[in-house]
Amino acid sequence: MIFDNHQSLPEIFFNNAAKHPDKPLLSIKVNGEYQDITWNTIKEEVYGVAAYLASRGVSKGTKVAVYSENRPEWWVYDLAVLSLGAITVPLHAVSAVGTVELILHKSGAQICFVDTEERLSILTLMSRKLPMLKEYIIFDKISTKKRNIKQYSDLISKKLKPADYKRIDNSVKKVKRTTTATLIFTSGTTGEPKGVELTHHNLISNVGQVEEAMGSYLDEKDAFLSFLPLSHVLERTAGYYFPMATSKKVNFAEDITTIQQDLIATRPTILVSVPRIYEKMHAAIVGKVANASPVKKAIFKFSVAMGQKAVPYHCKQKELPFYLKKPHSIAEKLVLSKLRNALGMDKLKFAISGGGPIAYSDMTFFIGMGVTVLEGFGLTETSPVTNLVLPDDMKLGSVGKPFKNTKIKISDDGEILIKGPQVMKGYYRNSKATKEVMTKDDYFKTGDIGVIDEEGFLYITGRIKDIIVTAGGKNISPQPIEQVLRTSRLIEQIAIVGDNRKYLGALIIPDFDELTSRLTARGVGVGSDKKEIVNSPEANAVFREEIDSLTSSMSRVELIRRFALLSEEWTIDGGELTASLKIKRNVIQEKYRSIIDKLYSDDAE
Repeated sequence: MIFDNHQSLPEIFFNNAAKHPDKPLLSIKVNGEYQDITWNTIKEEVYGVAAYLASRGVSKGTKVAVYSENRPEWWVYDLAVLSLGAITVPLHAVSAVGTVELILHKSGAQICFVDTEERLSILTLMSRKLPMLKEYIIFDKISTKKRNIKQYSDLISKKLKPADYKRIDNSVKKVKRTTTATLIFTSGTTGEPKGVELTHHNLISNVGQVEEAMGSYLDEKDAFLSFLPLSHVLERTAGYYFPMATSKKVNFAEDITTIQQDLIATRPTILVSVPRIYEKMHAAIVGKVANASPVKKAIFKFSVAMGQKAVPYHCKQKELPFYLKKPHSIAEKLVLSKLRNALGMDKLKFAISGGGPIAYSDMTFFIGMGVTVLEGFGLTETSPVTNLVLPDDMKLGSVGKPFKNTKIKISDDGEILIKGPQVMKGYYRNSKATKEVMTKDDYFKTGDIGVIDEEGFLYITGRIKDIIVTAGGKNISPQPIEQVLRTSRLIEQIAIVGDNRKYLGALIIPDFDELTSRLTARGVGVGSDKKEIVNSPEANAVFREEIDSLTSSMSRVELIRRFALLSEEWTIDGGELTASLKIKRNVIQEKYRSIIDKLYSDDAE
């Protein structure tokens, strides 16, 4: 297995830093322009931070947290802590305050790195409830002078002695593959956060599996764009450890809201994202075309149609048949190549989608546009990747075959079970929960439902905990229905409800631009008050027609009989979305309980 001769993640980093000290490793936007940071610069900062932490007693098993958005200092924090055999505890930068406090308490973190003064103030307010948390290290420069608050810049500016370097090097040598590297607290879409304990072995094995599968498609010029939160294991492994281990450059997006501008500025060759991002980009393109002239609309429609016809050939890397070559060439010249260039996707070798199922319409749109989208599967508990579709072995709708040394089987009740070196050590200080998710023959119970075809491709069909059991005893997986409905330009977000009810209902956040456009086309006057819009009978009539049209071929039990339009978008900050932008059904069910009850209050069916 690749990287089998390495004991720890810091060992991989320091070895690569020695090979190409002056090569760009990271790039960040400074005053509107991207500037490179070399391997040597990051290496020296890692030494500086690790030396300080060692002086504060941080050693094997010490928990050190980070509460920050993505930035180069996040990498330095992580590598410095891991170099000492200590354990990193990442916090989502937009988590609810109560969740941050809970994770810090459960983990017993003694030091917390933090990016801004605003987040520092949140931490200091809860300090009395966290007696273990003794010190804060802040990335931004602030004027506050307190003994327990240290400036990151002071740590990296201190001149180290040869003995300091030697101390860190010796510490790195003592870190074993079995050493716990990180505690990632995740509740997924349900329940209280549990600390997933991942070892260096788990993470290095997974990086090696990705390299084994994808290495032949990559070269030294490849570059990533990092925008998913580093606190989430998908970005941590695929967007940080993997490029670090394979010596690829990583560009940091300025913000998750500026992805489009950052794509154009950096033009990466590899993109790691979640379905929600592709969905929003697709909707934005279609929405923009809707306002174009009839001629431009017709050219776009023709070009997209030619791209769609080419999808099956692209997936199998087959040459287009002669009757498609010329029209596709025209479409490529008129629209497709220009669209990729305008989106900053013209250099993309492939875009990876993980963290949840991507809609078929979104995937085929981008593949038809000339962007190879590879869907994968995994969980925090599996470091995370277990399956990935490969560029020359694609099956649409599948998440691919399992990685090398990964075994997958389906239980009698349809649950996907996984065994492999990337499967977690367990849940931190929760042997009961760990035992509950492991079979007697040491397979991890994913909680996902799926099937494996005759060629070994895995297909995800739902989540066990998300299954809706109607009052009539019908078991319905909401995700496939939601995917179909999200193809509508009217629908921004949706959650299907109906557990123990006679039929399905839905909570829907509209795309207000599209809804306003359709209402205006019908001669309906529209104001700016979103609450008034969602409560208007005209808006609800538009949605009734749209839902009925999209679900016309579904079975009776899958039809949406009632729905409610909501005015406020679901967010990570609001608690309705996970870090990978999946909906938290338990939170939504509780938060909108009264609205859901009203959907069934006059139930006569």
